[in-house]
Amino acid sequence: MGLPHKFSRTIDNMRNSASVCSCCGFAHPYIGFIYRWTNTDNGKWYIGSHAGCAEDGYIGSGIAFRRALRAHGLDKFERDILFFCITSQRDLLDFEEEILIQIDARNDRQSYNLKNKGIGQDPEFARAFFTGRAQTEEQKTKRKQTVETLGLFKGNLNGRSQAVVCLNTGQVFDYARLAASAIGGTEPGISEACKKGYLHRGSEWMFAAEWEAAGNPDHHPQYEARARSKWRIVRLSDGEIFDSAAHAGRTLNCTAMTISVAVDCPTKSAGGHYWMSEARWREEGEPLRIFKPFDRSRGKVVDVTTGTIYPSAGACARANAITSEGVMATLKGKTKTGRFMFVEDWEVAGRPVHPIEKKRQKRSVKNVETGQTFHSLTEAAKFAGGTPSGLQLAIENVRPYKGMRYEYTDCGHGQAQPLPSISAEHG
Repeated sequence: MGLPHKFSRTIDNMRNSASVCSCCGFAHPYIGFIYRWTNTDNGKWYIGSHAGCAEDGYIGSGIAFRRALRAHGLDKFERDILFFCITSQRDLLDFEEEILIQIDARNDRQSYNLKNKGIGQDPEFARAFFTGRAQTEEQKTKRKQTVETLGLFKGNLNGRSQAVVCLNTGQVFDYARLAASAIGGTEPGISEACKKGYLHRGSEWMFAAEWEAAGNPDHHPQYEARARSKWRIVRLSDGEIFDSAAHAGRTLNCTAMTISVAVDCPTKSAGGHYWMSEARWREEGEPLRIFKPFDRSRGKVVDVTTGTIYPSAGACARANAITSEGVMATLKGKTKTGRFMFVEDWEVAGRPVHPIEKKRQKRSVKNVETGQTFHSLTEAAKFAGGTPSGLQLAIENVRPYKGMRYEYTDCGHGQAQPLPSISAEHG
């Protein structure tokens, strides 16, 4: 690639200067330079300019060039300094554009340059270049939309510059940054909480102006409307409200499941406290209840199926021929039966008695045609080569099953007596 003669200066011509650069440690009078990166794998190149030191680490900003850097890696590219500029940034970009136009870099298949323009690579120069220039109405509209979207306006359009109030304490801060410093939070987090009703660092926030206009409410209107507000629970020891069982669990270092069980069952506790949903708590007049810990391993136990009281979990286990671990698991709510309760909890619940329903007793079946009897539906169905449910349905609808008719032996005669087992033989 050939270049004009006036662009052939090298760094050897730039050694005399009155100041020393902080990047390279040399004294140089240039304000910028034009460079060329060459891909050693395929020979493609990119030409650009930079206002600064040649050793400050600047690489380039071209879209296609940056894509090639990611694909091949910087170690596959070599940089050459084509020209140093000692006049101004405008001259630097003019020189770059003249080079690009002369070699028509945009249409060269070996070039990563997408345009024959030098302006745009240096943000500081682009800003200075456009300052004072008249803008079209379309440009003004787009710029206004961008500024409003990003919240760059100062005043009421920027949430971070407004006074905010912590609804949990009622403290007012002049702007979000002060509030963030006071609670160890973040300025964007408080601004987002004010706009959308989220919690930030466990507290509710509102813009002070909106809070006063709404009549100083205790909760953010949007937070009240969110589904999360329906999950709030109350610690009955002191009436403290938590956002959810998970929030309470993190605070008390226990599982959310344990607290959820305590919320659903008023006789159970979690983390050394009794719990209740906020809605129910307010309906019942905001009651408080102190948890009294005691040695549950020696507390009296009741069998709620019979009302029998045992002096301890161990005595209950021995009387019912089960393990004490099984009894304790039931007492702690880890089983589905709920057969055993501590007497104290049982009395608080109103001394309920829930007899265990006995399983349906087996009914013997008779083959009407052969007179053969079976101890159960399962035995008869197995003999017939079918299923118990199919045989039961056939008996209830008085229809043959597998070519034979069957009926219960106790039909119309009360409960059948146990029958001796018989061999399963046909005929």
